[in-house]
Amino acid sequence: MNANWQEFLCASGARIEDDQVRHFGDPAAELHAARAATIMSPLSHLGLLELSGPDAATFLQSQLTSDVRHLADGSAQHSAWCSAKGRMLASFLVLRCGPDYLLQLSADLVPFVRQRLSMFVLRSRLSITDRSGERPLIGVAGPQAASALVAAGLPVPAAPLGVTTAAGGLLVRLDSNRFEILASVDAAPELWRRLQARPVGTAAWQWLDIQAGVPLISERTREEFVPQMAGFE
Repeated sequence: MNANWQEFLCASGARIEDDQVRHFGDPAAELHAARAATIMSPLSHLGLLELSGPDAATFLQSQLTSDVRHLADGSAQHSAWCSAKGRMLASFLVLRCGPDYLLQLSADLVPFVRQRLSMFVLRSRLSITDRSGERPLIGVAGPQAASALVAAGLPVPAAPLGVTTAAGGLLVRLDSNRFEILASVDAAPELWRRLQARPVGTAAWQWLDIQAGVPLISERTREEFVPQMAGFE
């Protein structure tokens, strides 16, 4: 996690352990709020890899389970990366930003995935860069999430898995009531202040992921599942 962003979150009441925002003082109340209220959460359990270069799309098409070739600019898709035995090494939210691609994944897998993906680059014209410390991730969810984002001056994507450019970063619509902001380090604190939502920790957001049926492969679950078991068919 970026040091300036972490310092801001601590000053805002976040309890941070092992580089993750565990809660904001009352985990039980935060989980209750996630069920029905509009909440915002620093997604410190997630990291970002950027693939850039003229061969980025072709490379990802050969490595991931999804059809990256048909991913339009300004959109996202869920995907997985598997071992030779078909076991999931990582799960991703893949975002296309012009000619470049962002892979959002479990933060504890970023070094492993970056190193192992690099083994397959060979003569492909692309670079793989860890952007985790440069783009703080903020999740916003709840019945008034879209309204809260509009009130904060952010352009809300109309369709699920749509992506818009906002405040020096990106805004992704995960589904009808859940969104992610990929902010710049400079913009993240002001965005956090403008959002009219209840702060919650990572556990509350992960509960929402479970309710939505969205899996996240981490270091603990690497190679434990095949894509069909995780709903990635």
